[in-house]
Amino acid sequence: MVSALNWIEAEGCNLNTASFVPPPVTQMHQALDNLEKFMHEGDY
Repeated sequence: MVSALNWIEAEGCNLNTASFVPPPVTQMHQALDNLEKFMHEGDY
C-alpha cells in the first residue's frame, strides 16, 4: 500500500497550496469507471 500522497504544483509547495490533488485510490477507480462510461455514451 502506498502511504505518500502526490500532488501537482510548483516546486516547494505543500498539499494545501497544490493546484491538483488526486482523489484516494478507491474513489479514483470509480471516477475512471464513470469517465469511461461517459465517453462510450457519446453524448458529450
